[in-house]
Amino acid sequence: MNPYFQQTSLYQPLQRGWIRLATLHPGSTNDAIIVTLNPAQLCPQPSQYYEALSYVWGTPGRSGQVIVNGIAITVAPNLALALQSLRFTDRPRTLWVDAICINQVDNAEKSHQVELMATVYKLADKVLIHLGRSKGPSDEEAMETIAAVDRPLTAEITRQVFDSIFTNPWFERVWVVQEAALAKVAIVILGNKAVRWDCFTAWPMRAAPYQIDRVIPGILALPPRFQPVEGSFLQRLHETRPLKATMPSDKVFGLLGLIPDRDPWIQLVDYAMPTARVFSAVAKCFVDHERSLRFLSAVHPDPFGYSGMYYHHLKDDERHLPSWVPDWSVNPDVTPLGIGRDFREPYNAGGYPAVASASGNRLVAKGVLLDTVKLTGSSYDATGSGDSNGWVTLKGQLSQIQRSNTNKQLAPVREWTAGGLSSLLGEIASRIAERPAITSTTQQQSMDSAELRKLARWADMFEAPEGCDPSACCSDARASFRAVTTAAPPTTLQGEEIGCRRWKSKTGIATHLELDGSLGRVCYGRQVFETESGLVGLGPEGMQPGDRVVILLGGPVPYVIRKQKGDEQAHTFIGECYVLGAMGGEGLKHLHDELQALGHYLGPCGPPICEGKLQAFEIV
Repeated sequence: MNPYFQQTSLYQPLQRGWIRLATLHPGSTNDAIIVTLNPAQLCPQPSQYYEALSYVWGTPGRSGQVIVNGIAITVAPNLALALQSLRFTDRPRTLWVDAICINQVDNAEKSHQVELMATVYKLADKVLIHLGRSKGPSDEEAMETIAAVDRPLTAEITRQVFDSIFTNPWFERVWVVQEAALAKVAIVILGNKAVRWDCFTAWPMRAAPYQIDRVIPGILALPPRFQPVEGSFLQRLHETRPLKATMPSDKVFGLLGLIPDRDPWIQLVDYAMPTARVFSAVAKCFVDHERSLRFLSAVHPDPFGYSGMYYHHLKDDERHLPSWVPDWSVNPDVTPLGIGRDFREPYNAGGYPAVASASGNRLVAKGVLLDTVKLTGSSYDATGSGDSNGWVTLKGQLSQIQRSNTNKQLAPVREWTAGGLSSLLGEIASRIAERPAITSTTQQQSMDSAELRKLARWADMFEAPEGCDPSACCSDARASFRAVTTAAPPTTLQGEEIGCRRWKSKTGIATHLELDGSLGRVCYGRQVFETESGLVGLGPEGMQPGDRVVILLGGPVPYVIRKQKGDEQAHTFIGECYVLGAMGGEGLKHLHDELQALGHYLGPCGPPICEGKLQAFEIV
């Protein structure tokens, strides 16, 4: 509900394909803001010239006043400011403004108008992006710098532009993505400065050489006059998770204009539907229309077993999402394994398509039970403290590198991304997998401990690099990496910084600072585990011994599920996981003929690793 006004008498029902346009009457700075609303045909072509306004509503509490059709209403202060600055002094101006042109207290109208939103901005003669008041000369200088696309930059100028412009709340909102990207012509207005949107989308390329410690807003990656000819809805949802919305369901509704095929999704636009049901309906559409379980990689439940979404305005039985439904209102800090950066599935554990159905809060999906979790280690410690931090996992591999500088030894650790996880975990685990054959009590080391695969113990199986302090390296793999990257004659390399540069140029491997962040992106929020049959993997932080590791048809990665107490058929979805030797379809290869009869494609893969039968798993 609009927190600012509820004047239903202003609005008469609209025909399908029609909108309201606001005529902003001329006035001076201190004059009252006067608007007249009139219905107008939008489809197939607008009946008159209009400009669409893009702005941020702002925080409820403060308000401004606008006179609409003779009735004084309260509006967000940001909107009052925008209308005041955009009106002409000598002639009217025709605008489309969501908060005024849509009856915000009529959910049926609101749902219908939101379906038209992408068309409104796409067909507008101009989109006016209003960022608010200028905070001073620095803002004006920053706008001038963005506009002057041929002007040379420096790191300091680049940083100042980011701090002045790209920290504006407008860049944090989900709705503005389609508002700017679909526009024929868009103008960005800050104070008295106006700059074409094309200059803004050119900014990332201009700023790239300076590598300042700022995050470029993702909206700048979409070119002007964007045409949604490719890209799945899952891709758009995932890319925009960091963005904000006043209503959580707008994290879905606000992206429908950015996908090529809206038909399966447009029916979801219903502001009378609770948010939990909207998110569940989205997940069901992925199952029914895309026949893929890839969306499960977007689920990152609380490690204590609670859903991330908990809205107090919902009824008690609607507050929690089913465990298999992604909560698009939150932005998890765990990097998904099953969703690649270029949105090609990095793994193919479950082939294609999914054989699944979703009804109510239940997902029933066919797959195989790969194994049961036997032991789990400690979760990755991003701070580097404690004997179980993720860095210690690498210690043995780094020791191998130090002892041999051959390309063969370096290859396993060239990539430090989710896509390169196979090399990293695979090489470490495969060497360790040979160790259990040692049965002597004195040589078992940690293999019989309760934390068989604890990361610190893994590292202890290898020697410290020659010439390095073993105790320092065993307790802190960062020290080991620094020692490795600087291990060279003093006459050749002087100081750690020079050593790191030379190391990277010779090996293609990142320095310890770069590796710090890359390892964290892959391992943060996950823990190493071992199954009953000895499979090794990296799984969600909340997994426990006794959990089941399954491969579901249509899922690019394996998943961890947990039997529910009191219902042996039902499971709770814990999260996606990585299992060494099972990421290319090896867990299903023994069912090749049966799957082929179902019309299921698996693709080439390694030797089979299990003999489980195809069965249905019920997840709630």
